[in-house]
Amino acid sequence: MKLGLSFFILSLSCFGPAFAQKAGITLGFSQIQIEGDSGTDISSNGSYQLGGLFYQPMTEMLEARVGALFGQQNLIFANGGNETTMNLSYVHVPLTLGFRFNERFLLFLGPVISLNASKSCKATTGECRMSQYKVKGTDVLLSLGGHVQLTDSLGLEVTMDRINSKPFEGATGGQIININFQYLIE
Repeated sequence: MKLGLSFFILSLSCFGPAFAQKAGITLGFSQIQIEGDSGTDISSNGSYQLGGLFYQPMTEMLEARVGALFGQQNLIFANGGNETTMNLSYVHVPLTLGFRFNERFLLFLGPVISLNASKSCKATTGECRMSQYKVKGTDVLLSLGGHVQLTDSLGLEVTMDRINSKPFEGATGGQIININFQYLIE
C-alpha cells in the first residue's frame, strides 16, 4: 500500500506538470467537524494541509483539478470523564471537475480519495490502543469548493469535503473545511 502510494505521488510530481496547464503548491489549515455516536463528543484542535494541485482546461469553461495533499488531523474524543487525543495523517487525492466563470474564479465538485498514512493516540487516563478505533485505510469524500485568483501567482481555495461513511469507530460522518493559499506556476 505504501509503495503504491509513493509511486502515485511520484508520478503526480513527475508527470503532473506535463499534463497540467497550471500547477499550484498549496498550504493551509482545516477545520474538522466529526459527528460522534451516542455519548461520544469529538472536537478538533487544529489541522493543516499542504501539497500540490494541477489544473488542466478541458474546454473553455470546464477544467480538471487533480493533486496530492498531505493533511494532519488532531481529534479529541470525550466520553464521560475520559479524554483521548488521536493524530491522523492522510494523503488526499482530489479528482474534481471545475467550472470556470472567468479568469479569476473556478467552482469545482468531485470525489477526493483519502488514504490514511499514519495514526497514533494518547489518553488522559489508561492506555490508548489504535486498534479499538478501527480507522479506515481508504475513504472517498465528496468535495465542493472554489478557487479565487488573488494575483497572477497567488490563489485562495476554500473547500468542504463531506465524509459520508464511518471513518473510524465512534464516528458516524462529518465534514472538513479547508482554507488553502496557493502559489501557482503556469
